[in-house]
Amino acid sequence: MLLGAYADIPDYDKPYSPIFTDKSVYSWTDKVKITIISSSWNTDNHLIYSIGGDADYPIKISTRDHFLDQYKFTETAVNSSIFTAEVILTGFPHDVDGDGRSDTHPRTFGNGPTNGFLETDRDSAITISFEFSESNPDEICSNKLESWKNPIF
Repeated sequence: MLLGAYADIPDYDKPYSPIFTDKSVYSWTDKVKITIISSSWNTDNHLIYSIGGDADYPIKISTRDHFLDQYKFTETAVNSSIFTAEVILTGFPHDVDGDGRSDTHPRTFGNGPTNGFLETDRDSAITISFEFSESNPDEICSNKLESWKNPIF
């Protein structure tokens, strides 16, 4: 069981927010479930918080050429310090059945926590970053998913 810690403001001296995904390898049309554990952002034991949905402390989910910026994550329960979101990968233009027309509908839009779509390219990777410290805006946690399995149709 994970327990959240109480803090008046995020602990900028010890920022730590690990990022996890539900799998290590994705097909180019999979759903990516993302978890960030961030006890520093749980400032009231009786509320459910959201993180990342603003320009001051953005969460960015990106591939090489496409991105979702200021993506919102929501705490899973009161005082849990576990924030989740999900994004559906939409692939790239591709003629699957050989009729000369693209059968995929790649697109990038959404602001979280469950309405995100992210276009992926061939041999793409996903980067998830959370800029969580005002004192050092370059500090981010990230998770790259480098491998892709072949799509199944």
